Amino acid sequence: MPVAFIPIDDRPCCLQFPVILGEIAGLDILTPPRASLGSFLKPGEPEFLLSWLKERIPESAELLFSVDMLAYGGLVASRIFSASAEEAMERLKFIFELSKARNRIPVYAFNSIMRVAPTASNSEEVKLAKKIVEYSVLKESLRNSEDTKKRNKFDSLKRQIPTDYLNLYFESRERNHLINKRMIYWVKDGCMDFLLLGIDDSKTCGFNITEKGILESLIELQGVEKSVKIYPGTDEMAMISLSKLLLSRLQQNSLHLSGPPLC
Repeated sequence: MPVAFIPIDDRPCCLQFPVILGEIAGLDILTPPRASLGSFLKPGEPEFLLSWLKERIPESAELLFSVDMLAYGGLVASRIFSASAEEAMERLKFIFELSKARNRIPVYAFNSIMRVAPTASNSEEVKLAKKIVEYSVLKESLRNSEDTKKRNKFDSLKRQIPTDYLNLYFESRERNHLINKRMIYWVKDGCMDFLLLGIDDSKTCGFNITEKGILESLIELQGVEKSVKIYPGTDEMAMISLSKLLLSRLQQNSLHLSGPPLC
């Protein structure tokens, strides 16, 4: 059974490495044209990718895809408010309608928990990104603190960030967080076999950590701990998700590993 694979972007660690892993395991990994995945600041093409899945992929193929790519156009695109939550959800609903129409083919998905710093493409944006990071750390540390010095520093920092810029940043965060929560509900509803959420940051204090805590509570509340995982990192999400798919096939005795010995 082939696997239709849509990565988070076109970098080797996200596209080529999972394909190589699949080949080692004897899988037929189907990937869309690389140009449709965008490149760095150029977003991918969600609408083309959805058409590719519908028109070019065998009905028996399992699905392994990046929510970020189909919802927004990739990892970098997920950090800006280019698509609303409603637009993102409409794109994602197509996946599950497709799975249902094809006799409920297996669906494996992965998505990022947005990092604190927005993507910066020039020196001015680099400065703003640094301020956003400091803003996030201060705001989260003030949740359970009445530190006047920190409060004054936070208020001063907030005045240094343009309101429109800050509003768009929070709209992106709120949209992405909403999508992550919705994906957890879809696992609970049986629309998805496995969901991996990757923390796109190494910060130990900030909006990403707060969101992670909320998502962990929701996973526990919905009783989907075995089917939804949260791990650090985003570039390795496809490899981890594909490994989960491989293990599921092994358990069903439908996969026989092939290729040369690894050691």
